[in-house]
Amino acid sequence: MVVMWGLFIRVLIGEGYFIADINGMGWFLGVIGTVYTLFAAFIIVQVWGQFSGVSLLVAKEAKVISTLWNLTNYLNDKKLDEEIRQALDEYCKSVIERESREAAMMTRSVHPSVELTRVHAILDEVKFNDKRDGVIFPLLAQAFEELSDVRSERIEAGVTRLPGLLKRFFAFLSLLLFVSFSLIGFVSVYLYLFTLVMGGIVVAFAFFIANDLDNPFDGEWNVDFTAIEQARKYVETFEHGKENKLV
Repeated sequence: MVVMWGLFIRVLIGEGYFIADINGMGWFLGVIGTVYTLFAAFIIVQVWGQFSGVSLLVAKEAKVISTLWNLTNYLNDKKLDEEIRQALDEYCKSVIERESREAAMMTRSVHPSVELTRVHAILDEVKFNDKRDGVIFPLLAQAFEELSDVRSERIEAGVTRLPGLLKRFFAFLSLLLFVSFSLIGFVSVYLYLFTLVMGGIVVAFAFFIANDLDNPFDGEWNVDFTAIEQARKYVETFEHGKENKLV
């Protein structure tokens, strides 16, 4: 398609035009290329920072889930263990299966969720029947608040996108740069087509990367929820034993 466009332009305008005005077009392409390079770098840095930020929040959320499960052990309450295990399992499943899809569709997940509220309700019913409980419970409550905070940050970061005006301007610059490439004059039609194809690939790939990374939950590059899945498996399989208890 790019080759057909290049041949159409050469036939429509004529090869003489390309050669006669190559200096003017070269200057114009240089200006557009500079503006495009700076703007593309800014856009890609922004979307990559956003993508990396969401990934870090997911990893942090998984860590807090594991910490919450570990602290539950120190309360030495088998009934509480089972309730927290089930609540955290449902929480992890809701994040992986439902909230990731909601974020991909730019839908803000409800916070606090039903699953998170259930964890809070279970902790609120903890009975202090051991001298260690008064020491451990504040840490458990702190871990829950940290989970709530990091969840809120992850939801906010997941639905944050580039402003529509920036994306439209980037698309306009990409199209303008490609059209400018097609107006550069070369005596050899093969060299002309090679330059046009390579320029088109660079412009298209840069726009594709920026557009794809702008949504961390959809497209070719997606946020990895393996950390949450591993935390879920840890909660499901790790049995609190005497060697894990605080003496």
